[in-house]
Amino acid sequence: MSPSHVNSGIYQIKNKLNNNIYIDVVNKIEEIQNNIK
Repeated sequence: MSPSHVNSGIYQIKNKLNNNIYIDVVNKIEEIQNNIK
């Protein structure tokens, strides 16, 4: 496994984590907005 291969793997994992966190945050915001109504 070349270093660039490892880096791209790490990059993909970070992207996945960021996407999941983003989705969680959006869901929470929507949940809160629904509770306020």
